[in-house]
Amino acid sequence: AGAEPEEVTLGEFDGIMLDYEVDGEYGCEWYLLSGPLLLFATYLCDSADDEQEHDVVELILESLTVTGGRLH
Repeated sequence: AGAEPEEVTLGEFDGIMLDYEVDGEYGCEWYLLSGPLLLFATYLCDSADDEQEHDVVELILESLTVTGGRLH
């Protein structure tokens, strides 16, 4: 509740990201599209690690490619 969607482009995917903090934990959800392919990714970590870990997760998402409708 209260998370503001942010438009993102990660590699071949466009979509929105929501991030939030609850009870000392940081959570992030990505809803991403590439053509007909929808990707939902979620991540949860300790709030103290959010900046470092969030960047790593986004690097992983940016590295994903779509070939022939399949995720690689």
